[in-house]
Amino acid sequence: MCEIGSASWEGSKWLYHVGQVGVWVVASSATILALPVMFESERNQMEEQQIQQQRQVSISVCHRLSSFTVEYPEMLSLLTYCRRIANVQLLISKIKAILF
Repeated sequence: MCEIGSASWEGSKWLYHVGQVGVWVVASSATILALPVMFESERNQMEEQQIQQQRQVSISVCHRLSSFTVEYPEMLSLLTYCRRIANVQLLISKIKAILF
């Protein structure tokens, strides 16, 4: 009877130890595999936000310049340049979305 209790106690200790090791291996592996992915996705989101902000700024500047072209025709070349920049930025963001 005492041997059954002792074997049961030893089995429980072994099972507890194996469980601890298993949890540690799973948790550390998940951390090592998941953190780089999280950092990369955060970096991509920040880049997208910066591109959107730059596009909004260039569009707002171009919009403001378009009102001046009526009064100042020499501003038309600058407005054309701004529109080209906005189109290039839009094209670059679409290409990045397709590739990544």
